[in-house]
Amino acid sequence: MPVVRRSENDDTAAVLRHALTLLNPRQREILALVAWEDLTVADAGRAIGVPPGTARRHLHEARTALRRAVKARAGGEDMFKRDIAAALYAVKGDLATARDRLAVSNLAPGADPRSDRARIEKLKAIAKARGEKYTPPAPPTAEQRKEITDNHIWTNAVDAPIAAPDNPQVRAGVLRVMATMPRVKVTETTTAGRPTLTLTDSWTVNGGQVETLVLDAATGQPVALSSSGSDVPPVTVYHRTSRVTLADVEAGRF
Repeated sequence: MPVVRRSENDDTAAVLRHALTLLNPRQREILALVAWEDLTVADAGRAIGVPPGTARRHLHEARTALRRAVKARAGGEDMFKRDIAAALYAVKGDLATARDRLAVSNLAPGADPRSDRARIEKLKAIAKARGEKYTPPAPPTAEQRKEITDNHIWTNAVDAPIAAPDNPQVRAGVLRVMATMPRVKVTETTTAGRPTLTLTDSWTVNGGQVETLVLDAATGQPVALSSSGSDVPPVTVYHRTSRVTLADVEAGRF
């Protein structure tokens, strides 16, 4: 699922280029295949020879680094404005429409979310460049397709409150959409002595994955995002809202 958008703003583009230099080579490789080549996480992992869970972990780390760099420059919302807009629409809008918007909010306007032909051609080209024989993946079942769509909605919906942590309406829209997803569980929890809401999603495709988003119950601000899978160790990223500079990002002071 694509996770970063091309920006028409020169300043934001410059920040993105700089942020990419902060990633390690494997993170950049996965990000390029998913964000700009429109491959799925599983396909990108197969293209570079790593399990889906490992590819997802690299992608998660790359997304987090990019968020931090953009937040340091422009408040973090430009890259994720379509995610945020879809979440805000979901507050009072039609839920089916909100789901449709969130399922593709990471894509450029007008992009085909089911561009299987282009994706297959890219995988063939990658295999040819590596001197390997292309083996087409088995087509997903109807149930798997629904699960994949819900996974796309989850990923884009999670981006919204992380990109706009000070907007309680974004949280409200995200929770309303999450209520339509049978695999998502919302529980009342306590984190560091504060009331929190813990949202958990799981899916069987791509090797089996579990992802958890913890929100502050009072403010709606993200507290932590964690992911785990059958083939990778669990990873947790903690979030806090603060004013930082790009120099802070470079120096790791955030």
